[in-house]
Amino acid sequence: MFIVNEKIKFSSRSIWKWLGIFLFIVSIFIGVGSQTHSVKAADISTSVTGLGGNDAYYQKDGSTDWIKADSSVTDNWQKYTNYKLRYKYTIPDGTVVKNGDTAKVTLPAGITLHDAQPFDIFDNNGTVIGRFTPDSGSKTGTITFNGYYSEHVNGRGGTLTFEVNGSKDDSKSNPYIGKNGWSFSGDFKNVNYPQTSDKRNQYVMWDARVNDGKFQMNNLLINDTLLNTDKQKIVLDPITSKPIIQITDDDNNVIPDSDYTILYSASDPAKFSIQWNGTLNKAINIKYLTKITDQGYLQSGSGISLQNNMDLTGNIPNDGTGGDGKSVVINKTTQGTFTIGGHGEGYGTKFSINVTKKWVGKPDDVKLPDSIKVTLYAKHDGDSKPVSTGKSLTLTAPDWKGTFTDLWTLDSNKKKIEYSVVEDPVSNYTATTSSQSLDDKTDDVTITNTYAPAKTSIKVNKVWKDVPKGVNTPPVTATLYKTVNDTTTSTGQTRQLNTSNG
Repeated sequence: MFIVNEKIKFSSRSIWKWLGIFLFIVSIFIGVGSQTHSVKAADISTSVTGLGGNDAYYQKDGSTDWIKADSSVTDNWQKYTNYKLRYKYTIPDGTVVKNGDTAKVTLPAGITLHDAQPFDIFDNNGTVIGRFTPDSGSKTGTITFNGYYSEHVNGRGGTLTFEVNGSKDDSKSNPYIGKNGWSFSGDFKNVNYPQTSDKRNQYVMWDARVNDGKFQMNNLLINDTLLNTDKQKIVLDPITSKPIIQITDDDNNVIPDSDYTILYSASDPAKFSIQWNGTLNKAINIKYLTKITDQGYLQSGSGISLQNNMDLTGNIPNDGTGGDGKSVVINKTTQGTFTIGGHGEGYGTKFSINVTKKWVGKPDDVKLPDSIKVTLYAKHDGDSKPVSTGKSLTLTAPDWKGTFTDLWTLDSNKKKIEYSVVEDPVSNYTATTSSQSLDDKTDDVTITNTYAPAKTSIKVNKVWKDVPKGVNTPPVTATLYKTVNDTTTSTGQTRQLNTSNG
């Protein structure tokens, strides 16, 4: 029976041992899971105002005013024309914005982002506070916030400005020459042209449409002049040191190099010419690349506008009609304009409360405490008394100062929050344990402690030994001394002891 009991006891201990290990492991996983959940970024679109499809503003030609972009206007916007839109967003007081939180931007119906690229949002000191990233399909975009709005928690808002295109197409092509451009990344003539490290296109594909009227063009010379040379440069073939150009027809067949000659000089790097060999009797597309060099765009996506000019000269026999008319000299010019990137500006203010500890009446030989603790209280509209915010500071020598940071001035109902500071009691000092309100002018708090050491009484008895009978004991003076920091000095207090009191 004794052996059986021992086995039972051993099994019981084993069960509890392994159960304890299991619960410990489970608690670790639960803890890790809860920590991961607590820092997860959130979509706060419903809390941010001014980013909906009906919230956009636009500028009329030649005007600096921003006008609400309603459907009566945007329904007539053209597919191949750029329009500038602006959103003015606001983050209400009391809204928590964590690093990584996002807000959705929606374009008006029928509108698409023009060559959408991500761009940064800055405050007026040049600090990045977030990034706007176009979504797939170019109908929406997303703002991703960093930690700026978790510190600048008051008066928060900002603007986004970028270019868009409409959906209507009433355009008519130029029969001689036309040009446009778009941002580019990928392969061109068997060479890869990558994005920047933060996923932003850094090349522009310029595309010229020549002879859309399908005339019989002789002695054709096409000249291209790059503008904004401080922001872009022509991409050259490393072997030929000439622009990398591809010419195709309407069936996307590549025109042989033998049909034309590229003229380029390194002494004039913003220009090149194409001399056509023979007669051009069909429409062609001329494509070439430029590399964006503007650092504002490359580093943060700041919007820029790029242009270049293209002209052509030549002859068209028979007025281009196929009849017996005289040969006509042609001289046509077009300018291509391309806008990329955008602009974002944000703002918000910090509210902080500085706390200063003031000691009054402390003797030089009295040592101060190592530290004191103060707690911040807040009284919201409707509260009967201040309530602890859970924020506290530990003040220490030599300055005895601290700051409560990242505080809201208004609650979610736009009501002012009244702050006060309470100190934990300090022995031997009168403590400011009631709520200490802020200074009206500075929003600071001074906690004053006056030296008031605890008092006690010392009873002194004089004891005489072996005094003969009949001998009267003399009066005795007792002096009180104190020892502070291993140094003993007189307090100046004396008491006379005699037969009547001592």
